[in-house]
Formats: sequence, C-alpha cells, structure tokens
Amino acid sequence: MIKAEALGILQLPRNYDKEWLRLNYHKFFVDEFRLKSVALTNSEVAQHVSILNLINQAYSQLDGTEIIEIDELQFDFRLKEFEKNKLHSLKKKPEMAFVSFIEKMMREHREGLSLSLLEISIGLCLKESHGFSPVNLNVLMPLLGQLLIELGLINQGIKYYNFGKDNYEKGLAYKQIGDYKMAAHHFALELPLNESNVPVAEICQHISICYFLLNDYENAVDIIETVLPRIASKKNIFEESCKWKSFATAIMVSMNKLNKFAGKTLDGIKLRLKYPLCYKYLQNCYGNLDAAWQVIESFELNSGLYDDFLNNLKTKPNFRSNINMDYDLDEISECYSSIFNQPLNKSLIYNPK
Repeated sequence: MIKAEALGILQLPRNYDKEWLRLNYHKFFVDEFRLKSVALTNSEVAQHVSILNLINQAYSQLDGTEIIEIDELQFDFRLKEFEKNKLHSLKKKPEMAFVSFIEKMMREHREGLSLSLLEISIGLCLKESHGFSPVNLNVLMPLLGQLLIELGLINQGIKYYNFGKDNYEKGLAYKQIGDYKMAAHHFALELPLNESNVPVAEICQHISICYFLLNDYENAVDIIETVLPRIASKKNIFEESCKWKSFATAIMVSMNKLNKFAGKTLDGIKLRLKYPLCYKYLQNCYGNLDAAWQVIESFELNSGLYDDFLNNLKTKPNFRSNINMDYDLDEISECYSSIFNQPLNKSLIYNPK
C-alpha cells in the first residue's frame, strides 16, 4: 500500500501529527470491528474483515510498524514485551494517580481518550521512562483489557485483562465472556497450584458449570464424583456444597440427561448409589430430593423456565452500546499535565517513523 492510499483510508492530510494518526486509527478500527460483530451474513462479515485489514495496513504504512495480528487493534507495544517485566512488576505496589484519572475518563464514556492514554501509559511503563514503572502494568493492562472487551474486541481484550492474574482469576474472566472451554482449562490448572487459596471444591464447581454449559454432562458430573474426592476431604467438600443452588440444579439436570440418553430412569435410590457426592450436594442445597426433582419436572413441562435458568447461569460481558472515540488532540497534553503537573514532551511518548 502506498502512502497516499493509507492517508485516504485514515482520512489524514499529508502533514499529520502522530496523535492524529492514533486517534483516526483507533476510531475507524473500533467502529468497523463493532459493525463486523453485528453482521448477519458471512459475506457481510467478510466485507468488514477486508476493511479492517485495509485499516491496519494503512496504519502500518504510516506508523512504520509491523502488523502482528491482522484482525486486532495494533498498539505501539507488543504483548511479548510484557513477560520480561512480569516478575518485576509483581513485587511492587503500583502508583495509582494516573490510573485513577484514566478510570475517571472511562466512567465518563471518553473511550477514545481512555484508549490513547492507556496506550501511552503502557508504552512508558515498558520503557521505564518519565516516572513510569513496569509495576503499573498490573493495573493498566487489565484496564486496557476491560475497555477492549467493553468495546466489543473480546478475544483481544481478554489477553490484556488477564495480565498478572492467577489461573483462577483467568478462569473467571474467560467464564465472564462465555469462553467456557478456556475457563475450564484455567480452573483445572489452578487445582494443583491453588495460588488463589479458593477452596478446591468451589473451583471444581466452576469447572462443572463450564462443562454443563458446553453440554458435556458426563464431565460436569465426573469432576464432582471422581476428581474432587481425590484432592479434598469430604468435610471440606460438604462445607462448600450448600452455597450455590444453581450449581446443584445444573448437576441434577446433567444426571437426568445422562440417564435419559442411556434410556434409563433415575430414582432416589439409584441416584444415591451411582452419584453419592452429587446426591449429597442436592440434599444439602435443596433440603430433600423431592424439591430438586420438582425443579427438573418444571423444566420439562415449561422449556421457557429452563431457558431462563441457562441464561441466568451464563455470565455476560458489559458491552458499551454508545461510545465516544473522538477527542481534541490538545486534550492528550492537557490530561498529561493534569496528572503529572508538567507539560507533555511528545518525544518521550512517540517514536516518529
């Protein structure tokens, strides 16, 4: 792509400021990505993907940077740069002044301004320049991830959101965006490590729910009946068993479906013999088995009730329906001065190509 074509795509004059390039690139990419997310047909999706590729090529041409992921928003930093700072960043407490300022901008729906401030701040942290330290990555990275997810760039945002988090927190994050396979994977990684100090019974319940939402009813039951007894005492298992009634309901549905698939019926005696731990969960949560069966029967009589149960069990990311990607170029300098009480020296934050 030649420079003139790139300028046209990003609607820039021949002489443009680096921040103007960043502003237009962020705005056009995010707007186009959100249109792709609501496209109804494969041809519409393909058309938006093609436009996104052109926008990234234009940015690469004008910024002089290599495109790493063609379907992702490009930044002046790279994910691989974080790993060398990760251990260092976990040892110190972050400075919160400029983080609080960016959070304020996000609350005020200044999405475009927040995105640019985050990109600038993370770049400075990686360089350890102008008073910034890698320690702040533990706050800034999840903040950037949160904003990207709320803008609709979920798969990219989750990578940043999970920076510095343990496997349990990563599992919760993937569960929140509906990626139950990855959520179960990270919850499972947490079991032998237990870095989060969350009871293993609770972690197994999360794994079971993920399998249930993936329609893998066999593993949803097996994680409780087979895996959990190997790593936790019965006392600890039952102390955690009464806290999550929706989990017990999912287990009941799973057992019922498994037996129906096998052409069998499931009564109280068979349930107690075949699934002793799951039976105990049901008993503890519902008080008696009859109450649990009544819920299952209501689902079978009214599919709408079961749909409501599933929808309530699924967590949903918080999408921003109305966004503001615009800002005045002078606002970047004003924001910087407001945070640090000194003028912005652009040579410190930009790398002119």
